[in-house]
Amino acid sequence: MRRKNKGRTVLILLAFVLGFAVMLLARILLPAVLPEHLLAYTGLLAVLVSTVAAVAFMLIVLFIFRIGGNR
Repeated sequence: MRRKNKGRTVLILLAFVLGFAVMLLARILLPAVLPEHLLAYTGLLAVLVSTVAAVAFMLIVLFIFRIGGNR
């Protein structure tokens, strides 16, 4: 029998929402911080920042709650 784990689904959903929120925040704040010649890369940098935030959140949660490891 396959065991269903709703905690993982919730964590993945939270990471997605966190990444989306960070991307929106980065899209708002980056134009004010970046120099003029880098403004064309605002979208790319926002996606990279959101990806890093979501992956960091998942790794932190995985290590804190020891999901997937032997108990």
